[in-house]
Amino acid sequence: MKVRHVDLYADEFLAGIVGMPLEEIAAYFVVCLLIYSSGGPIPIDDSRLHGFGGGRRCGLATLIKRVIARGKLDCKDTAQGVHISCKRAALELQRASKRTAQSVQNGSKGGRPKKEDQRVAKPDGSGGEKLTNQLTNLPTNQLTNSPKKTLPRQPSGFETFYGIYPRHVGKGAAFKAYIKALTKTDSDKLIQAATSYRAQCEKDGIDAKFIAHPATWLNAERWQDELALPPPRRPFIEGGL
Repeated sequence: MKVRHVDLYADEFLAGIVGMPLEEIAAYFVVCLLIYSSGGPIPIDDSRLHGFGGGRRCGLATLIKRVIARGKLDCKDTAQGVHISCKRAALELQRASKRTAQSVQNGSKGGRPKKEDQRVAKPDGSGGEKLTNQLTNLPTNQLTNSPKKTLPRQPSGFETFYGIYPRHVGKGAAFKAYIKALTKTDSDKLIQAATSYRAQCEKDGIDAKFIAHPATWLNAERWQDELALPPPRRPFIEGGL
């Protein structure tokens, strides 16, 4: 089953390409799109790559080699030959496949399943049960003008912060910690610090399980950490793939 839609998180993508030359970004984006289109890893000699290289296969191969060296793409041997893969693309494909399967399942049942508790009882009892005498005897204005509950407003910048932060766990706890942190600093400082922390984790190759939960990071006021990030270096790689 071909997946025709995947989610693209702009903030995460932009944070992940900080320091990359424009031509490497283009090569990285094209490979990710081909992986999405194919539904998985693509052959290293995929003929479609030649069409995006402007006729210069070696030039594109060199750019992809550099992106692999940065850890943005993976190159693995399989029974069908050497393939290029991307961990984030694989995760989004998995999520998209689950959504597609769920849609197919709902469609076979005639649409989304309805919940019994969504039915509203009517005075004549057509909703499954009649209203109590106490409710039907209330004045009309008390039935129609009852106060509405309002949802709490989302603090400025939280989705941007959460999207940039290098580990996505405990979003509810992170939301509460973010609100608390805003009493001590502003959203721009939190987003900037999260971007630096993400870059540091990628530079050091830190495994996700060793990255602090966003709520822990916020409660410990880690936005005040001083991270020494040297300017990115472009690796010199000769030849093609």
